[in-house]
Amino acid sequence: MTSTRGSRMRLLETRDDPVPVSIQRERLLAITVGQSAAPETEPESQATPKASRVSLWESLAWRGRFFVGVLALLQIYMFVTMALVVVLSTIAFGWTSVVITSGSMSPTISTGDVVLASPHNGGGLSPGTVVVFRDPARPGLITHRVDSVNPDGSYVTKGDANTTSDSTPLEPEEIVGVGRTLVPWIGRPLAAFWAGKWATVAIWVVGGLLATWLARYALLDRYHPGHRQEVSGDGDG
Repeated sequence: MTSTRGSRMRLLETRDDPVPVSIQRERLLAITVGQSAAPETEPESQATPKASRVSLWESLAWRGRFFVGVLALLQIYMFVTMALVVVLSTIAFGWTSVVITSGSMSPTISTGDVVLASPHNGGGLSPGTVVVFRDPARPGLITHRVDSVNPDGSYVTKGDANTTSDSTPLEPEEIVGVGRTLVPWIGRPLAAFWAGKWATVAIWVVGGLLATWLARYALLDRYHPGHRQEVSGDGDG
């Protein structure tokens, strides 16, 4: 009987024994931290389409920027290549380069085109030949076509866009060169500068600077779409 009463007393003491305050605080803190640390995630059905749209627009932006850079680089490449053709032809073959500043030979030769003319050897020229000769009225060169040959060996010249022939016959010794090659539009900046068309000159300058700035999207690796995919892949891993 005494043993049974002692057991009940120990059981009651165990049940009534209060939990220390420090342990209660630790338990409460653990519950609070666990609730605050729980991530608030969007439903998968909502988060995934949004991320896909962002990734699609980023990919299109990278590819579009690279494409614009390639176009700008091609423009620079064409301009530099044609400029080298003019310079090397002048140096290597002794040809004369003439920037067309009027529309007298249009539509075959337009303002801003460059005509490369080889030296005239004194031989006879047939009608239709493009010749470069000194302007008898003012300093400069004229590029016209031989329209006919006079009995004395002089030439009648005429611009393709002109309705009448040139008034002064062209003597063979006055011919600077015979047209060989046409380099289109490469001389437009110079033609605009000589004509005092400053707005056109400004457009060429700004366009050249802009093309140079945009070309970096095609030249630098960090702007290449493939580089972006590699970076994204490393970040995911």
